[in-house]
Amino acid sequence: MKPDSLSFLSEIGSGPLKAILILVASYLVALAIKFIFENVLKNLLKKTKTKLDDKIIASAKTPVFWTVFLIGIYYAAVSLDLPANIQKILTNLLISTGLIIWAGVFLKILNIFFSELGKRLDKIGKSSDAIPFLENLSKITLFAIAALVLLSSWGVNITPVLASAGVAGFAVAFAAKDTIANLFGGISVFFDKPYKVGDYVIIEEKYRGEVIQIGMRSTKIRTRDNVLLTVPNSVMTTNVVINETGFDPKLRIRIPLGVSYNEDLDKVEKVLVDELKKHPRVLASPAPRVRFRAFGDSAVELEVLGVIKTPPERGVTIHELIKKIHKRFKKEGIKIPYPQREVYLHNEN
Repeated sequence: MKPDSLSFLSEIGSGPLKAILILVASYLVALAIKFIFENVLKNLLKKTKTKLDDKIIASAKTPVFWTVFLIGIYYAAVSLDLPANIQKILTNLLISTGLIIWAGVFLKILNIFFSELGKRLDKIGKSSDAIPFLENLSKITLFAIAALVLLSSWGVNITPVLASAGVAGFAVAFAAKDTIANLFGGISVFFDKPYKVGDYVIIEEKYRGEVIQIGMRSTKIRTRDNVLLTVPNSVMTTNVVINETGFDPKLRIRIPLGVSYNEDLDKVEKVLVDELKKHPRVLASPAPRVRFRAFGDSAVELEVLGVIKTPPERGVTIHELIKKIHKRFKKEGIKIPYPQREVYLHNEN
């Protein structure tokens, strides 16, 4: 039985002639639609502020042309009253071809979308570190859906396939639990953003350096010794990570110190603050200061506090300040006492 949608074709000639007329008509309609895409829609979209819609229309015009023509081929085949098995195979081939064409279109649109999104985020100063992950996830989802629809169109029962995939997935997940933990750690890093590329971090209170790359499985850090440190993301998300850059690239430096109990502490404080103010890397605001911490066994314990512009300057700044403070203390006669112990010997005789 012919579809009702083809009833208007029943009056047009024989089967082969009808099929040819349908093919010609579908080809002309496809050309007309392509012309509309290339001229009418293109001119309309020029008035919009974004170029994203122009790129999407440019990507879709040829697939639309072939989709219309494939529909024409289908109706032409129906008009020939082919055997049911041949008609079914031809229909499946046309559906599969159309599916592949549009999967390619959506793949191209995803590339365009994420490329434009990355550019816009960079333009407004927002992080685009999550873009590669989201793009790959979208493409995998697209391929999975396309494959399932393709199998379904050929009459393949996908329920056993999904069940087998679930069992296999469980086995793989158990065997590669560390890898999966790192992948989920990467997702957590992308969305929680405990750090970003360029930040200075301290991991497990042992490793310190600059984040140079955040991947799906690991984070790469360049230490102050110019050594590349690759840390699994599962470690980065399950351990304490100190982000020295944090909310502000400025960093407070601390120099612990001890002075003799005989010294004038007001003078000590004035000398230390004066040396910090002279140093070119120590910022005037917030102002450098000295904090006395405790009465130690051999000295009055204190800390010298100052703020520098960026974490990379910490090591060299502390190095220079210790030298300057030591020299200034000698000049002012301020003593840094050695640890002292008094030992009493008792003669029992």
